[in-house]
Amino acid sequence: MAWFFYFVSLLMMAGGCSFSLQTPTQGRRDFVSKVSEILVSSSNTNIFPSVVKDELLVDNAASSISWDGPPWSKSRYSTSTLQSAKSNYAPPQGSPTVYPDWLDGYQSIIYKFVSATFPQGRQILSLQIAGAGLGTCMSLPNVGYNPPTPHALHYIKQCNDDTPSKNHCTAYEDWAYNIPRVFEAFWPQAKVVSVRTSNPTTGHLSPRCSVSGDGCQSDTNPELHSPASRIELEFVGPTRQGGLLAQYSDVTLLSSRCERIDDDACLITKCFSQYNANQDLQTFYKEIRSLRRISDSDGTRVDGRLQVQAFLPIDVVSSRVVQSNYDDTKAVALYEYRISMKGIDFNDAASL
Repeated sequence: MAWFFYFVSLLMMAGGCSFSLQTPTQGRRDFVSKVSEILVSSSNTNIFPSVVKDELLVDNAASSISWDGPPWSKSRYSTSTLQSAKSNYAPPQGSPTVYPDWLDGYQSIIYKFVSATFPQGRQILSLQIAGAGLGTCMSLPNVGYNPPTPHALHYIKQCNDDTPSKNHCTAYEDWAYNIPRVFEAFWPQAKVVSVRTSNPTTGHLSPRCSVSGDGCQSDTNPELHSPASRIELEFVGPTRQGGLLAQYSDVTLLSSRCERIDDDACLITKCFSQYNANQDLQTFYKEIRSLRRISDSDGTRVDGRLQVQAFLPIDVVSSRVVQSNYDDTKAVALYEYRISMKGIDFNDAASL
């Protein structure tokens, strides 16, 4: 898949309307203007009432807009290119995220955009914020867009070898499977070319798995689908001048935690650092995902809320903002979606 990063764009859809920032030269003023239009036109309709009524999950998910990751000095990528053979330019990886075992297997997921808000005021907004440009926030590669059809996700159950009972099993996310699908669902014009993953135990990126299937076999790439906390994507996408351009994006999970609310609900918090190589842009964001398993006459599903918080380190904001007592440990933008997942089998997942 690909991102064209020099064609910095915000393509947002809310209430059936679409808005786009076409070029970097339009800057903060147009960015603020377009976001304002979205806020006016968007609706806070309760798409998934079971989650809205679950006040504990909703309140917990919205209670903190503070950065939970390492200090900015330890969260940055240290080079301007991903073409290097070195693997130590990325920040230290956190532990892979642990999920409840009831997510095991394949899930279809749908999204509904709810809102975008700006806790520290709109004067801080810039194109350096995660989510302001296409592909600058891997959790939501196209903020405000509602993918028109479901896409598949994959979670893999992992049990403690000493106590393999259900109570001691968890699940982890298959990054090599999931992230390309999220990316393409939110930006259909872009296509992933290859992926590489890494876990903190080895700290090394796996061999490149390409869309052709080369390098994806378990015998030649055994760690590709293991618990991961870093991924590098190569992708191609349309450019402003026409044609396609190959791009690279590297994403590191800095920290994560999973809080079990009860047997059927959890709250997951993850902090990310992302580097878009060709644009030489680093972004920082926190993802908060509240999930609740629901069983009714239609079967079992998982309803949830997804909130992404974007942050700007103080050294990349204007002096005028710094003089206004700007706090770079607080989020500058909040993007919120409702989500719903339903278990599917392998064949159904392959058809999505």
